[in-house]
Amino acid sequence: MANTDFPMGFIPIYNQSGGELQSVVHSIADANDAIYVDDVVELHTDGYARACGSDQPTRVLGFASEYKAASSGGTISYVPVSPDLVLRAQVNSADVDAQGDLELSYAIDYTTGDTTTKRSKMEIAGATSHATDYAIFILRVAPSRNSVANALGEHVTVECKFNPTVTF
Repeated sequence: MANTDFPMGFIPIYNQSGGELQSVVHSIADANDAIYVDDVVELHTDGYARACGSDQPTRVLGFASEYKAASSGGTISYVPVSPDLVLRAQVNSADVDAQGDLELSYAIDYTTGDTTTKRSKMEIAGATSHATDYAIFILRVAPSRNSVANALGEHVTVECKFNPTVTF
């Protein structure tokens, strides 16, 4: 059975070193684009936090814990990125279909979120696999969370981390 196409952003699951996941806040510009729950949040050169706007972010702050409408200003709450933070995300293609496709780095398929649910639709760009140069490092296939199986192939859901040599 094929995996379900369900873009979900980057959902923080746990820290490998232990400890609870806690949110922090950062200022966003008055002219911000919408930020959706579980979007990758990055620090821009103007000093404000914004939703990731490229496939290769360079200053990742973390993962949005709340929705912020466009042009809302104020602050955004997010779970900060760390080398030990494990995330759950979906691959946007059928390119991660063998064990050899795991433990490689991949780019982010950044996109606007779902305007109804206010949740992220960012995914891992499966066609971009490389040994070290991209922001996301896939660890393993994520365990299934319901009766529907999750397997290597199109729209596989994985556990991943941010590549610290690229994004911090």
